[in-house]
Amino acid sequence: MGNRVSVHSEEVRRYSENASLSESVIRFAKELEPDEKYHLVLGSLGLMANAVTNMLYPRIIGLLIDSSDLSQTSSLEKCPEYSFPLPLFAINNLFSKLDALGSDCLFNRILACSIPLYIVGSMASWFRVYHTQTAIYLIQKRYRRKVFRKILSQNLLFFHSHTCNYLLSKLLNDCEEGPKTLVESQMQFLRCCNSTIGGTCHLFSISAKLALVILVSLPLIGVTIRQLSSMVKRYHSLKKKRLENVMGKCKPTKAEEVISGIENVISFSNEEYEANSFMNSLNECDEVSIQANSSEGIMMGSILASFNLSTLIMIYFGSKQMRSGSLTVGKFASFIIYGSLIGLGVSGLSKIFTDVVRSTNSMRSVYEITDLKEPEEKLLELEEVEGDLEVGSVFFQFPKIQPVNKSQHISELDNGFEEGELNLENEIINGVSFKIKAGDVIGIVGPSGAGKTTLCKLIMGIYKPTSGKILLDSNDISNLSSKWLRRSVFSILTQEPILFSMSIEENMKYGNKKATKEQVIEACKQCNLHEFIESLPSKYDTIVGPKGCTLSTGQKQRIALVRTILKESKVLILDEPTSSLDGYSEELVTQAIEMAKNEKTLIIVTHNAEIVKKVNKVLVLNRGMEYFGTVEEAKVNSPTFKLIFPNIVP
Repeated sequence: MGNRVSVHSEEVRRYSENASLSESVIRFAKELEPDEKYHLVLGSLGLMANAVTNMLYPRIIGLLIDSSDLSQTSSLEKCPEYSFPLPLFAINNLFSKLDALGSDCLFNRILACSIPLYIVGSMASWFRVYHTQTAIYLIQKRYRRKVFRKILSQNLLFFHSHTCNYLLSKLLNDCEEGPKTLVESQMQFLRCCNSTIGGTCHLFSISAKLALVILVSLPLIGVTIRQLSSMVKRYHSLKKKRLENVMGKCKPTKAEEVISGIENVISFSNEEYEANSFMNSLNECDEVSIQANSSEGIMMGSILASFNLSTLIMIYFGSKQMRSGSLTVGKFASFIIYGSLIGLGVSGLSKIFTDVVRSTNSMRSVYEITDLKEPEEKLLELEEVEGDLEVGSVFFQFPKIQPVNKSQHISELDNGFEEGELNLENEIINGVSFKIKAGDVIGIVGPSGAGKTTLCKLIMGIYKPTSGKILLDSNDISNLSSKWLRRSVFSILTQEPILFSMSIEENMKYGNKKATKEQVIEACKQCNLHEFIESLPSKYDTIVGPKGCTLSTGQKQRIALVRTILKESKVLILDEPTSSLDGYSEELVTQAIEMAKNEKTLIIVTHNAEIVKKVNKVLVLNRGMEYFGTVEEAKVNSPTFKLIFPNIVP
């Protein structure tokens, strides 16, 4: 098994390292949906129209300069051969007859014909931006939907090695940055090609000699930019790695722990200590940050110096041609603008490669999630459920969990959970066997870390046993739909219940959205919650805040208990249901347990002696199964039971 996993891991690693830019871009293009393609095509058409108008602007500016300079006294009557307004795109014809027309009337007509051109350019720009950004939004939405669904489809073990921050970075940052940068880079590539190629053609049409002088210097500038950008990229990559070590991209970090555990920090008055500790971590990035900033400054300064030098060269040779009469002031102005467009195009092309690399890295990160295999889901569902449970020689140990690092493909880690080597030193459940009849109340007791909660998750089908079987009404649950089991058969109240940022009633109906208001109120009365809720301004519509932060721990636990009761499952699992309750509420919960007897199969993890007295049988766990039987028998035969409940030992 280990060899098979190693081979698979090596294949995944090889794919991750050798996947080319073209493969990522091709996959991105193939996955585009019709509505996304529609907006991208329209955005491209807008870009083409915008590109045409952009190439005409320098010509118009040159014409305006020359027409205003050729004659100061001419009038509209001196140029009757041209109808008004001039044809919108008759620029070359107009330029060729400039010397014959030089007049104020020509200046006015050129100015007038440029207005519709500017309007068309502005409309094309709006059209391009609107449809391009709409396409980006739709693509981001699609990938976020796929990533979120894929994350939710993974088994619980997957989340043991992938922190919330790590997965959220995939969902929020990579799904945002990847499509946006990739689409915009492709659009920018077209614009830069238009500026570079179109500008070059216009340069040669104005003055071939001057164009050759300028183009000779471009390769030198390009090589300089490439070398400097490589240095900047290297330093920024090192800076990013240092920051990731501090902030933590793939594992819990000091910052995450401090913020999530802020109550403990405040309780021990360690705010200043943690702030200084975090600052010391950030200081580790100072040296490489200075190097990165310095290299970027050198690159930008060198680029500016190169363009300034090329501009001076262009002005020097251009002035010589103007003195010889082979070049007008307007043409030279157009030449300078086209040269600037070429410079912007070349500069943009040099930056596009870096942007594409960054965007494809983000897309590969997204594909790591979308390519994950979903756990195989059985489809078998039972028509009727009695609630009989049998656990037969069940063993369970967690697989070895390896930390996530950037050299590993995320699916490699996931397969490690399913097929990897088992951590035999971390064997949680060791040969547990017992039977529960429908309507029985079973208590599970044992010291912390004995596997009580893990056993409950095995019974619910959240974890799969390493060996052994768990039967529901004589049916192996491994052959039943796990989603159906958790939806229709089992209901659990965890020791630390989580509430969502919605109303109290919505939280209570989370497990059974068809529950009526009357059922909710009745369950709240059973759990001593109704009067408290009615005292709130919004009553059952009160928003509890993120994770129920506006409520006390006891109130959250009682709301979660109501949620569990409303689900109306055949098997009810209560994990320390009274751990955060006061004496009065604890008594009410005990009464609710009494009412559920004979109607549901109850499995209760507890250290409460009063609840233990009410169970039919008790399962004692301590480094495996120590004892299973009645409370009276456990008093005599289980040392662990005697230690935990000394007051009920005869």
